[in-house]
Amino acid sequence: MKGTLSEKLACYAADKFEKTLPLLGTRASEISGVVDKLAGDERILMEFLYGTMPLSDAADYEPQLFYDYVKHGLFLREKYLWTRELSEEMFLNYVLCHRVNSEALADCRGWFYEMLESMIRDDSLEEAVKRVNYWCASEASYAASDRRTISPEAMIISGSGRCGEESVFLVTALRSVGLPEDYWYRSPFELSGGQKRRVAIAGVLAMEPEVLILDEPTNGLDITSKMWLEEFLINFKNTVLVVSHDRHFLNTVCTHMVDIDFGKITLFVGNYDFWYESSQLALRQA
Repeated sequence: MKGTLSEKLACYAADKFEKTLPLLGTRASEISGVVDKLAGDERILMEFLYGTMPLSDAADYEPQLFYDYVKHGLFLREKYLWTRELSEEMFLNYVLCHRVNSEALADCRGWFYEMLESMIRDDSLEEAVKRVNYWCASEASYAASDRRTISPEAMIISGSGRCGEESVFLVTALRSVGLPEDYWYRSPFELSGGQKRRVAIAGVLAMEPEVLILDEPTNGLDITSKMWLEEFLINFKNTVLVVSHDRHFLNTVCTHMVDIDFGKITLFVGNYDFWYESSQLALRQA
């Protein structure tokens, strides 16, 4: 399907991409070269992804990975009516979006699609959402772990994962067949899970507390809401304590990191990346 995305989105994506390119360092020319070869909706979505993704993702992963996300997303818009009927905002934030949490990224949506397509082929929207959820529950179970958040691909191979990894697994499965995860929380009579979380956060922020404690505040937020929250916290004049697995969010808003390990508390001045490099250096010197 060609030329289905709006001119408004095309202009927004091109502007964001142009502003991001100078921040990509040595990878800028490589990424620009890949994007320049594309046209139509493929180019719009690649520019959108690179213009809105964390810079660390652009640096850590090859352009082909994000192009695979784009191709699969456009394929789903052509194949499924439920995906085609989504607003552009819903499609971008809940189907195309390459990241769920701080998981390692992998091109697994096509693989998930192949496993799920025959199961949901004749389903209604509601039946498909439920069937994908049941399939996820049958393929992987909860297991406590201190490891970094693994990819959905690694989880299905291992058969288990932490609660955050289970969420990433489910969301990836839903996105692989063009179903926004927002549908799983939605009721005709109430707000979606993501909308409830946004309302709750806005209510707390409006109180202007002296100390603000946030537990996984970016869960359930779309890209626009995350950017708004980041901007608010950067300008927040009081103290914020936050627990999060969202590495990009921590890098953006945090000025100090607290490492709690075996009953010992260590304070680091800097963001997540500074803490990680410092802790790895300390381990090597131990």
